Amino acid sequence: MSIRITQGMLYAQALGDVQRGLFRYSQLQQEVATGRRVNRPSDDPAAALRILPLRNEIRDLQQLSDNVSLARETLNTSSVSLEDASAVMQRVRELTTQASNGTMSDSDRQSIGAEMEQLLNQMLGIANSRRGNRFLFGGTQNGDAPFELV
Repeated sequence: MSIRITQGMLYAQALGDVQRGLFRYSQLQQEVATGRRVNRPSDDPAAALRILPLRNEIRDLQQLSDNVSLARETLNTSSVSLEDASAVMQRVRELTTQASNGTMSDSDRQSIGAEMEQLLNQMLGIANSRRGNRFLFGGTQNGDAPFELV
């Protein structure tokens, strides 16, 4: 038994080949444009099953990276505040040593007292430092300043 190949069958076959080629060309263009081999689960179901957990892991890693950046920023800001507090305390130590000297006059002691008052206010400002809308040394309480002068 022989099969007769007609001109219409040849045209249909050629048209199908051209359409499949155009479809594949369109898929390749989309891969190049997006930079992804799998754009839809129907492109490669097996690869799509492997991609979904990886996307979740990438999202989790991005969150961890953001947390590390936030922690570093907070640590750097806190470190600067503590260095400032240390400098203030050093100056307080110097003034205390100076004031304990018995040769100081009352006016000298009053000027040291005024500077101590300024240093106390400066220390209060450092203790109430903020990073964004949170107090650095306020723990979980964010509504009111953690320290106030009584």
